[in-house]
Amino acid sequence: LIAGLITPSKGSISIDEISFTDLNIHSLHKLLSYVPQNIYLLDASIKDNILFGSNLYSEKDLKEVIKKANLEDFVKGLPKGIETIIGERNSKISGGQAQRIGIARALIKKPSILIFDESTNSLDSETELQIMNSILKLKNELTIIMISHSDKSLNICDEIIDINDFKKERK
Repeated sequence: LIAGLITPSKGSISIDEISFTDLNIHSLHKLLSYVPQNIYLLDASIKDNILFGSNLYSEKDLKEVIKKANLEDFVKGLPKGIETIIGERNSKISGGQAQRIGIARALIKKPSILIFDESTNSLDSETELQIMNSILKLKNELTIIMISHSDKSLNICDEIIDINDFKKERK
């Protein structure tokens, strides 16, 4: 609902007292970015996967999101750097590296709201911790909505809303 992929059947959703119904979908998508559990990456360079077909961003913007997504050391360690091809279905990179490329892609848009939807679910504990530390550094810059079943992931949240509590209220 928050991502604007479906409209509410009842009630409404507002941000800063502006109803989503008052925004066109394009305006809403400018406000937010979404990082899913399974990142779709092209058999292309890291740069192309971050920019995802857009040429509206500067090299400065690209360097900034690489740093924020904790990709800097990884990219510097590659012979072709940001121009490295990641392979079909991320075959040349780890799950954590793919997830960080997804975070960089979400950040390049300079959103006000960043939605993580089970984004660390399929990662090992160490990689999940690294991703969580990257997310933690972003907390002061934008609103982060994290959807997760993992208590470890939710430990960095300022507020936790358990949808099961709402299900109980309706009965």
